[in-house]
Amino acid sequence: MEEYVLGYDVGTTGTKVLLVDLHGTILGSAYQGYPTQRPSALAAEQDLESVWQAGKTCIQRLTARFPAESKQIRAIGFSGQMHGLAAVDQAGAPVGNLILWADRRSQEVIESACQKIGKETICEETGNAWSTGFLAPSLLWLQTQDPARYARIANVMLPKDYIRYRMTGEIATDRSDASASGAFQMAKGTWAIRLLDALGLDASLFPAIHSSLEIAAPIRKACAEELGLPADVRLIYGGGDSMMQAIGNGMAKPGSLSCNLGTAGQVAVVVPTPVHDPRFRTNTFCHVEDGLWLLQGSSLNGGVALKWLKDALLHLDSYETLDREAACAPAGSDGLLFLPYLNGERCPVQDPNACGLYWGLRLHHTRAHLIRSTMEGILFGLYQSALLFQEMGISWEKVIASGGGARSPLLRQIQADLFNQPVYVCKEQEQAGFGAALCAMVGIHAYPDLAAACQALVRWETPQTVPIAENVAVYRERLKAFAALYPHNQTLFKD
Repeated sequence: MEEYVLGYDVGTTGTKVLLVDLHGTILGSAYQGYPTQRPSALAAEQDLESVWQAGKTCIQRLTARFPAESKQIRAIGFSGQMHGLAAVDQAGAPVGNLILWADRRSQEVIESACQKIGKETICEETGNAWSTGFLAPSLLWLQTQDPARYARIANVMLPKDYIRYRMTGEIATDRSDASASGAFQMAKGTWAIRLLDALGLDASLFPAIHSSLEIAAPIRKACAEELGLPADVRLIYGGGDSMMQAIGNGMAKPGSLSCNLGTAGQVAVVVPTPVHDPRFRTNTFCHVEDGLWLLQGSSLNGGVALKWLKDALLHLDSYETLDREAACAPAGSDGLLFLPYLNGERCPVQDPNACGLYWGLRLHHTRAHLIRSTMEGILFGLYQSALLFQEMGISWEKVIASGGGARSPLLRQIQADLFNQPVYVCKEQEQAGFGAALCAMVGIHAYPDLAAACQALVRWETPQTVPIAENVAVYRERLKAFAALYPHNQTLFKD
């Protein structure tokens, strides 16, 4: 009898759940969105109950649509938006909203912590510089700015872990997500107790840490019944969405670079040893399987910048419309450049004060130029992060376009022209959820390891998008001007 798994992806704008058979075929998917609340200009929060209800709705839709297959669901793998702070009290009730990765209120406490114990200490302890939106600085911000709320907290966890907690009652996380919290000592695979003590944060608030491929606590009987799941379904810990996206793109070993455009944007490579940019502009996280790491350049400004342009400025009806209009402008947008730092920036510059700007506007520019320059600016920023990898001696054989941006032929072409390499796209469009499903399969020993699962199940669209020589030359020249925009405006941004 055929068996199935679920890939459960807790995203920034909504939750998506995939029903996948053990041959890698996605039978169905369900999506439910939820809003981000912005009570102040720097804040980004979500209601935890809404996030939980979204996931419930997705699973219930799938089990209602596939009643026979639902009886044979053997495991659920989890992927989740990274860095965020979910907190509960002694009774297990949420202590306020989920604080997201996009929240920038912790900048002052980060600066204070760096002055108190040194930025170098934080980097040495955790393998990463602190950025706004990471769990640890968000928790420190709560302690200093809302001590009454902090005093109510009994446990903290990452976003996807709260969902699994609601299903099992177990408070725990995995190494990949923990390594992106700003409180994890990568060298030892444990919480950075010495760092937490130095900052006055209570280490007992942090959850137990497990492998991404381990089986978690059993699902509660009432929860399984409510969701239409078998009582013996196994829950696999899973990991952060960057790692799950890498697995969904077949990146179970070194050799490929993924360029992901979701709400945010990332470039990432798998490395056999934990390497770091000397200025800690990149991030190094634990990959899903032991002995591998994910080196990542994380931009806060991916698809969110295109959404802003589409909705707030141009009032267009779809991303397909953006694509069609942008294709009318030439590579390089006739001299128009876009600096995409609408949400501050993490990599290649660590500056929450950075702003977006259009530079080089002339009377000959049209809406098509505006759209294309926005696309180019987002990818110029990600390409700059990839250049940091090269400075660290890391190379790759394959470029993979990932996330929602991979569906755009024009965005794929810009990537091919920037990297001057063919760009591959995975046939399974929801790579984070698919990666979570692959982890579920390995967790129940349907495959011996992730490399074997990826080899058997990850498939590629054909043909690949190949570079256009004239565009490659244009972008090499325009990148020089783009690289100068931030340094020339850095002081203005701060003021």
